Amino acid sequence: MKDQKFQSLLYDLVRYLNKHSYGFASTKLIKLAYLVELEYYRSFGERATDVEWVYFKYGPYVMNYQEYLTGPLSVIKDDDRPFHRITISHNCDCAPSNRKTTTIIERVIAEFGDYALDDLLDYVYFETEPMMAARKRTDIIDFSVALSKQEARVKEIVIDENVYQGILDKLKKRVSGEQPL
Repeated sequence: MKDQKFQSLLYDLVRYLNKHSYGFASTKLIKLAYLVELEYYRSFGERATDVEWVYFKYGPYVMNYQEYLTGPLSVIKDDDRPFHRITISHNCDCAPSNRKTTTIIERVIAEFGDYALDDLLDYVYFETEPMMAARKRTDIIDFSVALSKQEARVKEIVIDENVYQGILDKLKKRVSGEQPL
């Protein structure tokens, strides 16, 4: 049985990816959906959907994902390419995600939409807490191990302008060869 919230999330991801003309296929779509789930959990302390994410092959996956790629979402096969595009039919009366989810989708697309697939996979597999916590294939992905939005925030270092200028001047001298390393 399909989870309506996950279906809406996929529709909205496809809409936003197409709106920004980002290239994608089914693998990129499922990994972006995972990042939406992760960012939603970080922001609100709960899941955006009710699908079960598992550690499958190399990373997070929804076992019945292919079922979601039928109906209004369709795969366009191109025998000249190693991947197939995903589109939404023009007569789709797809329910949009709630506002909280669409805000997260917009954020994820802004940050990761233009990532090359290999870079996106590296990030998902090796830099997200739920995947780092998964021990063996078929483990259920536990989003509760994710850092909260506050914990995950990168802190900006503030440097006095004079100190910054001094460091910059020394670096320029080293690069130009005026000062030995």
